[in-house]
Amino acid sequence: MPEVFLLLYGCGLRLSEVLHLRVADVDLGRGGLMVRESKFKDRLVPPALPLVQRLRTYAAIMGDRSPEAYFFPSRPNGPTRFLKSLFSPATQSGSLPRMAAARPSQANAAQAPACSRVAASRNAVRNPSSTTG
Repeated sequence: MPEVFLLLYGCGLRLSEVLHLRVADVDLGRGGLMVRESKFKDRLVPPALPLVQRLRTYAAIMGDRSPEAYFFPSRPNGPTRFLKSLFSPATQSGSLPRMAAARPSQANAAQAPACSRVAASRNAVRNPSSTTG
């Protein structure tokens, strides 16, 4: 499930937001994710085009599903526990921020350049005329 990691890092989504995405929330035609009731509000998140293409491939592999089905189906506590166990050693050693703080707006100085590259690539996809070449 590398797509989950890409959504966490590339889009700045929280783990719970990724795991609660429904099939109907993922618009692969327009390339948008509707994150519902995040901090008591809904928001539209535009992933970078390469990530949208990966999500399309993932959706094709998963086949036709109900719009109410989870986009990333799992057993109760399955991926949440697994993903947190992957992040736990790094957050305890201080090499990564805690999950709640691992968002671009709260990134530490070491993360800032990587987050800027992700934001720049998203802007280039949205505004191709603004890039120089």
